[in-house]
Amino acid sequence: MDMKKFILFFSLFWLVTNGQGQELIACFGGGRLAAERLHGDFEFLEARLMFGRAKLQVGPAFNATWAYVVDHDFYYQGREYIGGLSLASWKRGLRLDRYVWASAGYRWSNDRGSDGHYEAWQDDRLAYFLGGWRLSDPLDGWLGDNLAMFEFQTPLQNGQITARFEGDTIKDARPFNKERLRLVDEIGVKALPLFLGFAWQEFRFTPLIHLGYGWERGAERQFWEAGAGFSFSIYKDSWYQELFKIKAFQRQDFYALNSGRGENYRPAAWQVEINININKKFGR
Repeated sequence: MDMKKFILFFSLFWLVTNGQGQELIACFGGGRLAAERLHGDFEFLEARLMFGRAKLQVGPAFNATWAYVVDHDFYYQGREYIGGLSLASWKRGLRLDRYVWASAGYRWSNDRGSDGHYEAWQDDRLAYFLGGWRLSDPLDGWLGDNLAMFEFQTPLQNGQITARFEGDTIKDARPFNKERLRLVDEIGVKALPLFLGFAWQEFRFTPLIHLGYGWERGAERQFWEAGAGFSFSIYKDSWYQELFKIKAFQRQDFYALNSGRGENYRPAAWQVEINININKKFGR
């Protein structure tokens, strides 16, 4: 683990053990990517320190993502950091429990890549929006849990790129446009109780269906996602709180927009991902 990752994970630990906010909501994890002549992995960390009551919570939000990909003979490494503000609302109901949240922030993105002949470095500053909702059936009926999420980013200015070929600077190199949209829906098939011998807690196991859609401006392509997974939850503070989730899904890129299959067409890629969640309340 490099020094930046150590500092970020130490900061998260400090927030959990010493923070003065009302509630810390955090998620971290990683995954693997694989397709024809493509493989890679990624890691991520997200934290929101929320203040207020269940009907409306407000607080700072932070996110970091690291990615490493080898595509044919091209090696890519990316870094993204986000700082912003998040809003959230909890509500219990007779037929559905509801949790809604939205975050907006400033995203700094840096990546670099090389195939041994061509190499490039790019920095971007972007506006970033993330949000969604979780609707849960308190009676744990079939298809009674739905988690929908959206993610959108758009450049605040043109990216800054430095590119070289065989050591010579490419003066007219154009930065890759990183505007993108992603929509994801996770459907809980059926919550199954787990009896683990702890009378004061209630655990459950839930198989999941994963569906998604995405669009990328720079590559001018769309893609859909489909797969499955499972989550493991605990009943705590009158809510089911997800402890961790594992899912595997296939991302199938559509043809490049307006150009048939086009040079930007890519075959399907498999993604395996694990999420670990932390939810800690303070001052209760």
